[in-house]
Amino acid sequence: MIVKPRGVPITIQKLQAILHRLPESHPSRPEIEQEYSRRKAGYKGELEIDYFISLLPEEDYLIFCAIRLPYGSNYFQIDTLLLSPQFALLIETKNLAGDLFFNPESNQLIKTVNGKEEIMPDPLLQVKRQKYQFKRWLSQVLPNNLPLEHIVANSNQTAKLRTIPGAESIFKEVMVGGNLLFRISEMEAIHKKKHLTPAQLEKVKESLLNDHQPLIQDILSQYSIKRQDIKTGVRCPKCNHIGMSWIGGVWNCSKCEHRSKTAHLNTIKDHVLLYNTPFKNSQIREFLNIPSVQTTYRFLSKANLPSTGQNKHRTYHLELTD
Repeated sequence: MIVKPRGVPITIQKLQAILHRLPESHPSRPEIEQEYSRRKAGYKGELEIDYFISLLPEEDYLIFCAIRLPYGSNYFQIDTLLLSPQFALLIETKNLAGDLFFNPESNQLIKTVNGKEEIMPDPLLQVKRQKYQFKRWLSQVLPNNLPLEHIVANSNQTAKLRTIPGAESIFKEVMVGGNLLFRISEMEAIHKKKHLTPAQLEKVKESLLNDHQPLIQDILSQYSIKRQDIKTGVRCPKCNHIGMSWIGGVWNCSKCEHRSKTAHLNTIKDHVLLYNTPFKNSQIREFLNIPSVQTTYRFLSKANLPSTGQNKHRTYHLELTD
């Protein structure tokens, strides 16, 4: 059963919001576009691995996607966590093409595409570190001896996986996504004993959901973008043109002639993605480019957003989710 489904990562949502509103000539734009493309490819790979996981019997596992948990004063994130009474499996997902050479002696991954080599951190080392952190986190939830397993799954089925001679056993831990189900079946054959009671499993599930904390970055500071660099105005939900006009009770796009009664909602979300803060009528009114306090108030009232305070001190909240 999928307990925490996979949504579009908040960082991708933030990068997309910036790209919608940053001038083409801005010096940070190429770097943002590159990072957006990289993260989109990673997300695509996670969705492809999710397909294989969806083939598992629904009643056998609790599945948590992109779960981010506390570890001391920091956090660690697991791409996919499968939890059962018999064992838990941590899956680190990659979407890498080309020749992938895993060197267990140096703990490096060497990727070669069109003759160009790139040395990358070893994802196997990464998932082992996550497993260590998860074991420590789990021990604080309840005393247990639940076996923990790990896998690095590469979603690109055409990639060539290699290692040094004599280290081929690494491919029990690193594999293309198509092998995932068969490896999980082997784990099930090994781990037949139940280590968690239904009550304990429920406790772990609730603790995972309660402790999950999505990563909320200050994306503007990260790329040295000033508030005045960001285009304001209502964004067209069809063509993403900034600057729709409110005419006759409908938002009108001058570029593609699309009409919408709710286009202000995605613009409100853009504001939250960019600035990470609750907002007042005056702040969102400026961002929407609406001169009327009452018109903005009607928009916010119909949106049914949680709020605190009264009248001009009222502050609205929109929670970001992944």
